[in-house]
Amino acid sequence: MNHRNRPGFIYEDTKQLYGHTGNPSIDPVVFFKLMLIGCLENITSDRKLIEHCSLRMDMLYFLGYNIDEPLP
Repeated sequence: MNHRNRPGFIYEDTKQLYGHTGNPSIDPVVFFKLMLIGCLENITSDRKLIEHCSLRMDMLYFLGYNIDEPLP
């Protein structure tokens, strides 16, 4: 099985781009999924994207968040 078929490759490929100090970074898989939603839903504002996703159960499920968890 090709390792590119599972989302774990995103962690391996982006490992060098994330720092170890300062504010915690957004999970790269969640970031990619948010960008995909923004593209498919034609949402260009980060704030509107987070608001849109926080109001939709299907988006929360896709992102892997529970209804009571705040989005990044």
